[in-house]
Amino acid sequence: PLAAQAFVLFPIVAFTGLFLLPFVTSLPRGIWLGFAGLPHAVLATRRLRASPDVTREIIPAQAWTLLSFCLLALGSAIGMLLLG
Repeated sequence: PLAAQAFVLFPIVAFTGLFLLPFVTSLPRGIWLGFAGLPHAVLATRRLRASPDVTREIIPAQAWTLLSFCLLALGSAIGMLLLG
């Protein structure tokens, strides 16, 4: 389905933005610790694209997406505090 294909854009935009932020703002490169969430975003995307119509297959993708978001936020915050 189109939604599963469009979902791929969310991690691409989020992590591209995370990469670019230190170059276009005064934020420290320590925010790149937020890339700790990238592996879970990749897993979620793969799982969703493999079985977009099977709810029980999507549930792990939802958990990985949430974990990815939390790790991105936590990693970025720790990077700013410790390395900023």
